[in-house]
Amino acid sequence: MRRMGNPQHTNSGIIISGSNNELRNCSVVYSAGNGVTLLGTNNKIVNCLIRNVNYAAVDCGAVWAEGTGNVISRCTLYNAGRSIIVHRAMKAGRIEYNNMFNAGLLTTDLGITYCYNTDGAGTVIAYNWVHHNKASFVGVGIYIDNGSSNHVIHHNVCWANPDSGIRLNTPSRNNLVYHNTVIQNGNSLGYWGPNNQRDQSGCKAVNNIFTDRVDLGDGIEFHHNFAGKDPGIVDLTTTDFRLKPNSPCRGAGIKIEGITTYPKGDRADLGAYETGAPFWKPGHTWGEPPIF
Repeated sequence: MRRMGNPQHTNSGIIISGSNNELRNCSVVYSAGNGVTLLGTNNKIVNCLIRNVNYAAVDCGAVWAEGTGNVISRCTLYNAGRSIIVHRAMKAGRIEYNNMFNAGLLTTDLGITYCYNTDGAGTVIAYNWVHHNKASFVGVGIYIDNGSSNHVIHHNVCWANPDSGIRLNTPSRNNLVYHNTVIQNGNSLGYWGPNNQRDQSGCKAVNNIFTDRVDLGDGIEFHHNFAGKDPGIVDLTTTDFRLKPNSPCRGAGIKIEGITTYPKGDRADLGAYETGAPFWKPGHTWGEPPIF
């Protein structure tokens, strides 16, 4: 399989390659590069705690992910010199139910999740908490950088990032942004393109909650989103992102087949927590190990 990175990208941390392998219930701590390097096909990282990585401040992460059909699920990932998950060249993968925070401790211009020039081939980024990027300049939550396409981004909560909660840099094609709660970031949905490049053809942003500025390119389908400062969330300070009974986001969306979990007929709630759906919490499910 052709690898996208040089040895600093793919030869550090725990390396998972081949096919149908799984790293589960593990604690990974202290790596100058990646915590885990995920390659190959149909491999998984599940219910792991990965932190204090990339203190060399190079282009690595808690997880560097390539390959096809690979999954990063139910993990807690934090404290990285640069990004938390770098998913360049990951195709038809899943990044789901992860709690990701404290990226950008040593560098700037990065996303907590990040890809560049990547055809995701349907890669799904869903049911994650993406928060507290510490970069002083261009600190993004979910960052789909220039030339990337075919990602499905749904039911994530992005908050406390100094730049965009979600960013689709141009050209950006067929990237779908559904049912996300994007609150108290520098801006909610942003982009940048070289030479005034504005192409976002085939992209969609529907059924989201945006409390900050939204910047759109050309060709993106944008509707049934909340724009305002008070979406009626129960309590941000306790990370209870459910909607209050009188929230203006209840029933304000449309049903999206395969994405909306609890439709109200042809209507749907906006944001990552739909009324009637189980209250999901991301991250690993076992206790913290002793301090190393």
